[in-house]
Amino acid sequence: MSTSGEIDVRFNPVIGWGFVASAIVIAGATVAVIETAGIRGFIPVLTLLALGVRFLTQRHLAYDPSTGTLVAGSGRAARTFRPRGPERLVVEGGRIYLVKADGDRKKVPATRTWADRPQWDRVVEAIEAEAAA
Repeated sequence: MSTSGEIDVRFNPVIGWGFVASAIVIAGATVAVIETAGIRGFIPVLTLLALGVRFLTQRHLAYDPSTGTLVAGSGRAARTFRPRGPERLVVEGGRIYLVKADGDRKKVPATRTWADRPQWDRVVEAIEAEAAA
């Protein structure tokens, strides 16, 4: 859930629906060979469905332009990137980096490929506006 001003970026829905579609296809194949596959044949189906639901419902990242804070992931896997002092966030080649004062770069574990494109573009615009200010 985002606070006012925070930009949430969900995963690309094509990825989530791809997992769900794969689960449906494998479920159909498993039903066709249930006598040989047994109930264990549904383990990949459940795994793919769980991944599909995760990619359709959880956020990929969130950016708060007022603080410059970016949170990649959600839940226990969330990692916070908060530039301090001369540090800054930059976007290059579909990736976000935290650039430190000495020039060292740290990749933020969030990429354009996995993101919903219009939401990703809003974050990129906000980061670039912050850099230009």
